[in-house]
Amino acid sequence: MLPRFYLPQVNITNDQIIISDKEIIDQLTKVLRLKTNDLFIIFAPQAEYQLALKEIGDKTAIATIIETQPAMREPGQKLTLYQSLLKKDNFEWILQKGTELGISCFVPMITNHTIVREISENKLKRYHKILTEATEQCGGRQVPELKNLLPFNQAIAAAAQQPGQKLIAWEGQTDSTLEEKLDPNVQYYHIFIGPEGGFSPQEVELAKHDNFTPVSLGNRILRAETAAIAAASLILLSQ
Repeated sequence: MLPRFYLPQVNITNDQIIISDKEIIDQLTKVLRLKTNDLFIIFAPQAEYQLALKEIGDKTAIATIIETQPAMREPGQKLTLYQSLLKKDNFEWILQKGTELGISCFVPMITNHTIVREISENKLKRYHKILTEATEQCGGRQVPELKNLLPFNQAIAAAAQQPGQKLIAWEGQTDSTLEEKLDPNVQYYHIFIGPEGGFSPQEVELAKHDNFTPVSLGNRILRAETAAIAAASLILLSQ
C-alpha cells in the first residue's frame, strides 16, 4: 500500500501538485526517505491523487499526477459518536480506533460524571492530527469531523434535530440490546456513550424524553473507551 497523506486544499499546476505542508515534507524526507519518481498518494475532499515525486526541498515538494480518482462517499451507515470526555489517552484511543472503524463524526460531551471538562487548544490540535493520521493509515477517504465540546443537554438537543436513529448506551437497560435495535434500513446513527460511572438516571430520562432508545451493550460492565468501540463495531461492521 502506498503511503497516503491528507491535504485539505490541493494546489495543481500543469498536472503537478505543490506540497508545502511541513509535516508531509518531513514524512517524505526523514521518515520514508522517498527519492525521485517514488510513488505516494495525496487525498483531499474533492479527489485522491497518485503521485510521482519530482523534486523536494526543505519547505516544498513537487509531484507529478499519475492518476486521479474522484472523491467517493464512504459506504454504508453514517455514525456520529457522542462521547463523554475522558482522560487524554483514552479519548485519543477512541478517536483513532473509531476513525479506523469508519465513524463519521465525534462529539465530545460533558456529563454529570465527567471528570475532564475542557479541551485545551493544544489538545484540540492533537485530536485533529490523530483523526488525520488514522484516516491516512486505514485507507479512508474522509477525515471524520470533530465537533465542539458540548454539555450533555445541548448534545441531546443537537442530535434530536438530526435524521436517523438515536441511541444511548446504559447499563440499567437489561431487556434491549444494541444489536437488537439496529435497523439495516437506517442510514444515520447517533449513539451516546457515557464516562466511567455511566450516565445518571436524570440524563437517561432526558434522552428518553427526546425519543432516544436506551440500549445495553451486554452483560459485562465495559470501560468507557471499550463501550465506544464495541458500539461502533456493532453498528458499522454488522450491517
